[in-house]
Amino acid sequence: MNYKLIKLTNLNEITPFTEENSGQNIIIDLSELKITLKEILPFQKIANTNRENGTSFVIINTSVDIDTLPEEINVVPTLQEAIDVIDMDEMMRELE
Repeated sequence: MNYKLIKLTNLNEITPFTEENSGQNIIIDLSELKITLKEILPFQKIANTNRENGTSFVIINTSVDIDTLPEEINVVPTLQEAIDVIDMDEMMRELE
């Protein structure tokens, strides 16, 4: 399993990496940021693009209520859980 871990300390940093990392499993570490649902929704487009490309997109954060998120956006509290999500996604894709 391969993934690219990107740690962001500012949500404005999101744009530059999206195109250069297409085709890779991506973990975005936002664990140091307090973010809201409104701030995380722009990631839905990236998550959908990754899904269409057969890759995973996972966000690490504890401040957003995961029950309010669209199901396309995977948000987990730790790096290990993000890796587990990618592992599960890859197993599901292999079964398809």
